[in-house]
Amino acid sequence: MARGSQLFFDHTGPTGQRALAGLGSKLQGDTAAGISPDIVERSQSFGESIADHIALWAKSDGGDVIETMGFPSDYTLTPGPSHWVPTNAIRMQQTPLLPAWGKNRTFIVPDGASCPLPPPPDYSEDPKSTFYKQALEVYTTSKSLTPEQRKIARFWTDDPMLSPTPPGHWNSMVLQIMERQHASIETYVDVLARLGIAVADGFIGCWHEKYRYDLVRPVTYIRRLIDPTWESPILTPPFPEYPSGHSTQSASAATVLTPIFGENFAFDDTTGEADGLQPRHFSSFWDAANEAGISRLYGGIHFRAAIELGLEQGRCIGGYVNALKTRK
Repeated sequence: MARGSQLFFDHTGPTGQRALAGLGSKLQGDTAAGISPDIVERSQSFGESIADHIALWAKSDGGDVIETMGFPSDYTLTPGPSHWVPTNAIRMQQTPLLPAWGKNRTFIVPDGASCPLPPPPDYSEDPKSTFYKQALEVYTTSKSLTPEQRKIARFWTDDPMLSPTPPGHWNSMVLQIMERQHASIETYVDVLARLGIAVADGFIGCWHEKYRYDLVRPVTYIRRLIDPTWESPILTPPFPEYPSGHSTQSASAATVLTPIFGENFAFDDTTGEADGLQPRHFSSFWDAANEAGISRLYGGIHFRAAIELGLEQGRCIGGYVNALKTRK
């Protein structure tokens, strides 16, 4: 784990490297207590060789080198009012994030195109059209959010560098659950491997569809046609609208976790406590996934079609993971 952390987070700078070195020292101290030094040495060498093997394999997955923080300087925007345009004035974010991520090598799904989605509603500026009505729903919802809806939008924000991120949120939930259950090491390994594959392939599949359709964001459409002063309650991320990444990866996670823990497995999620967020209670993993999805409508980030069809894409991706045979 220590070797892998250093290999995969090698651009963190001096402060990050010191933190990683400290983590390695702590792990060594925690795990080596009471064990013969020769066994510790052989075990560490074996673990480092595994990390090196994984890192070498990862170099060919398509995501090994990320330049300019994922915003390519040579990207050409697609012309036309239905397509994505920048949603803020940050100089780097005038191109969208990681447009080639959907082409990355997947773990278990055949490729990023394996769980395709139908097109979103036809772009239209006609107030009677489905597209306009979905935009109006985002706008009117944002103007009348209840305190509970605001809590939901905030709870699932999962902004990079300000939170565990969307896949990190699901890992956090599952780690809480297994800690409460005093799960065996075999269970930790199996569950975290399946969940990791589900969210990783979920984002590859989602990004494949995002850049296939390259759909305009609600904030752009609403400002253009409904209210030029409107701001989304949650900051709109810098990439195309359809489908919702929260929906796809959350549904993929729920599809994988439900057979393991049960259809009606209830739990509390305390992921946001460090940021002052109250724990939330869920009656099942699908309860959490559906809330994660709808949170993006409350936040003004996605149209309903992106949320609902993103959930369907996640079901498809999670199904591939459930077919894995990991135990006798």
